[in-house]
Amino acid sequence: MNPPLRSQRDVARVQEAVVRGELAAIATDHAPHAEHEKAVEFDRAPFGVIGLETALGVAIKIFVESGKMEIADLIHRMSLGPAHVVGLNKGRLAVGADADLTLVDLKSEWEVREQDFLSKSRNSPFIGWKLPGRVVHTLVGGRALYQDGKVK
Repeated sequence: MNPPLRSQRDVARVQEAVVRGELAAIATDHAPHAEHEKAVEFDRAPFGVIGLETALGVAIKIFVESGKMEIADLIHRMSLGPAHVVGLNKGRLAVGADADLTLVDLKSEWEVREQDFLSKSRNSPFIGWKLPGRVVHTLVGGRALYQDGKVK
């Protein structure tokens, strides 16, 4: 969201670069701004929206459901890709690797609703969207931190 993509042409070019593999990572910095911070003149508001809770579903919808990319390529770009960019030994399943896992029900569809966000923020351009791929379980370092809509 910073810099914001100004036109549909900009958006299309970024998506094409992802599909071609020119952009090796898809990530979000999850910028959860309080409502009062965003409720100001556009040029005074901080950049960003919450993205962590919707990133996978939006990416599946845009890239996989459209047939532009296989799910395995998308998963790679959202796991190993970002880890490689920042130099972390993450994003892969291997003996001795951290057990950071996200289990996703790819057949499940869900609606983005403001009241369902776990973040302290609610500013999302995707409210009302129906998205594929519900996250059902998350492990970080082998420890269960999220299951079926609840933070543990």
